Amino acid sequence: MIIEFAILSLILGIIRRGKLKNLSSIPLKHLYLFAFPFVSFVAMYIVALFGHFSFRGYAGLLNIVNYILLLVAIGANLHIKDLRTVWGGTFLNFLVCAANGGYMPISEKAAKIAGLANIINPSREGEFVRHVLLTADSRLKWLADVIPLPGFGPHTPEVASIGDVVITIGIFVLIQRYMCVQKSSLKKKKPR
Repeated sequence: MIIEFAILSLILGIIRRGKLKNLSSIPLKHLYLFAFPFVSFVAMYIVALFGHFSFRGYAGLLNIVNYILLLVAIGANLHIKDLRTVWGGTFLNFLVCAANGGYMPISEKAAKIAGLANIINPSREGEFVRHVLLTADSRLKWLADVIPLPGFGPHTPEVASIGDVVITIGIFVLIQRYMCVQKSSLKKKKPR
């Protein structure tokens, strides 16, 4: 969802006669802080897909550490108004993951509505790297992945959380704000 709406925002920005090069004017600081959580998330998926061993016991702890590092990276950039929204959505996802042992609970019912019944299967739960099935014992259920998003066009089916929706809104608005602003305004927005 996040990637699809970021692409939609780019397309809308072009339609509104915004400039892609304006995105290079986003005054991000400490970009290196984003590297570890990104590389770690990708590595976890690769190990889960192709690895010959299970690190299920450590994945929850790694998820919590990754979220903390991501919150620090985004937090270092809160001078950018729209990243405050992204930080808030990331924090909501962190809360529900931390409350559930480092895993995001995912609704089996929502997964079936989205068309993911063959993937979200209790017998395959051990293969999940970041998720567990939502149960009666899950905490902060309303923040879990409970929003079904069936696939359409290039969008693949998925189940989202309220945090994902908030992150998506923040990124969408951020792209619009920087793509469609006049160049003279961008110079005024750069931090000191």
